[in-house]
Amino acid sequence: MKKLGKILAGICGVFCLAAAVGCAAKKEPVTAAEFSRRMEQEGYSILDATEQFEGQVVSATLAVEQSGEYQIEFFEVETEQQAKIAFEQNKVTFESERGPASSRYENNGPNFSVYAQTSNGKYSYVCRVGQTFIYASVPEQNKEAVK
Repeated sequence: MKKLGKILAGICGVFCLAAAVGCAAKKEPVTAAEFSRRMEQEGYSILDATEQFEGQVVSATLAVEQSGEYQIEFFEVETEQQAKIAFEQNKVTFESERGPASSRYENNGPNFSVYAQTSNGKYSYVCRVGQTFIYASVPEQNKEAVK
């Protein structure tokens, strides 16, 4: 599980490195193929879910954890504006689920946004770079695998 955390950190590191160094640089989005390759290396099953979101996305890739307990979702949409809207919708959903004992993290840069929240036994994460975004909402005990 910790190795998966490192892989996701690498993926989002590409997305969000500026978060640690002042948010000055633009990030290069990871492709669906790169996301799939990295997640397969971690033992995840990869599913192409593009048809599920027909007309809404360019591509949708699900990385399903071996036991099926959770999944990490990667999306590419037509425009950066669509990705921004999807990011905000997910963030609002996560915030509406926030309980009294919670923690959260948010950062924004020139072409990326990150939001993470731990609350009510769940870790929720969304990260957008350009026209792509990653979404995960997992049991809190799996937080380190996604973080």
